[in-house]
Amino acid sequence: NILTNPGAGMISNLIQVDNYYPPFYHFSTVLSYFLFGTSMHAAISINIFYFGILLVSVYGIGKNLYNQETGLIAAVLISLYPTIVGMRRFYLIEIALVATVALSIYLLLLSENFKNRKYSIGFGIAFAVSILTKWTALFFIIGPLAFVLYESIVKKPADIKNLRKKEQKKRASNKRP
Repeated sequence: NILTNPGAGMISNLIQVDNYYPPFYHFSTVLSYFLFGTSMHAAISINIFYFGILLVSVYGIGKNLYNQETGLIAAVLISLYPTIVGMRRFYLIEIALVATVALSIYLLLLSENFKNRKYSIGFGIAFAVSILTKWTALFFIIGPLAFVLYESIVKKPADIKNLRKKEQKKRASNKRP
């Protein structure tokens, strides 16, 4: 209805699409409607986009943690899970949830305990999109996020001490003739 009768209240109508779920999945469906017209097939076609994000993210997680073969096997396995295969065929918010959570975790791994600014910002955006897709994303991301925060806080002082020792050795070697 919003697409056929745009008007002054269009933004507020978009935000209030659903009183329970956050608006991001519905916004992405509107993009699909613009591209393919308003039909159930157009709405479901957005799942192809999210499925692509899921495959790339799972491949990246496997490659980052182990190697390229592991990433490839993980991507193939996730694409063959009966639940994922079933969710792709219906207009369900869960495929977007799984994809955005996987993307968040992948970018969290690439951030190298928040040392890489580009991927840290990417993680923040992906995390926000996950939360704006479905509230339960927080429960899936909080564990890996807590681990990375712990690692960055505990290892950061050790890294600073090591840098100071290296600087002192460098200064000492420069002073010697």
